[in-house]
Amino acid sequence: MLATMGVMGLAPSAEASVTPAFRPPERPCYIEGAWTSPRYGTAGYNLLLQPAGRVYFAGDWLSHEVAWQHGAFVAARSAVSALHQRVMAG
Repeated sequence: MLATMGVMGLAPSAEASVTPAFRPPERPCYIEGAWTSPRYGTAGYNLLLQPAGRVYFAGDWLSHEVAWQHGAFVAARSAVSALHQRVMAG
């Protein structure tokens, strides 16, 4: 879309030959739950911090830095550390 807009301003005759790489949807789609603020310390939140058998959860939403790469890193490090402790314990 931006490429098409740029071509329209610079070379209107080339507009038909440019195919935009991205076309916004007619109606925007929203991901429900983005930019959440989980209630730290609740039973549900604490449950997600615990492994479910051999499955460990990690993500920015399981840290105090929601919606940041740092939060995802902190949660991943916590999950990997817990997994490492389990493996080392035998």
